[in-house]
Amino acid sequence: MAANTPGFDDMHDIVVSDPVSWWPAAPGWYVVVLAILIVASHQLTKAIQKRRRNLFRRDALSELQQLPPEDLPALIKRVALHLAPREEVASLSGEAWLSFLDHTGNTKAFSQGPGRLLLQLSYQPHAEIEQHQPEYQQLIHTLSLWIKQSRTGFQPVDKPNTQP
Repeated sequence: MAANTPGFDDMHDIVVSDPVSWWPAAPGWYVVVLAILIVASHQLTKAIQKRRRNLFRRDALSELQQLPPEDLPALIKRVALHLAPREEVASLSGEAWLSFLDHTGNTKAFSQGPGRLLLQLSYQPHAEIEQHQPEYQQLIHTLSLWIKQSRTGFQPVDKPNTQP
């Protein structure tokens, strides 16, 4: 080897710089994190409000399974009072009541199906209705669906829409 040629012993290790730190983040990341926190808190607030608004439904579904048949009309009336103004619901009875239930549940199960048994329970509260009868079980199923699916913000059944 020549005298001026560097040898293996004269070589130095490769110098690696320190890795780039993740913190503190660039200002743009602060904006992104803040936006994510705002959206997440908004979504959480909406979910909590929805859960609170539907608490009456969960309570009613629980009661539905435990009440004797003669108490079902009162339970359904209480649920209806959560959905519509008292002036529109409290005075309903008979066919108008069934029509209201059909309208708010988007069904015909009350005026033309097992929901008609509700009238018998309303007007003959001590009628002999066995809880294991197929008709009664169909009524419970219909009421359960109505409680879950009924909606608010409907137009009254017997009043025409006067808005342009």
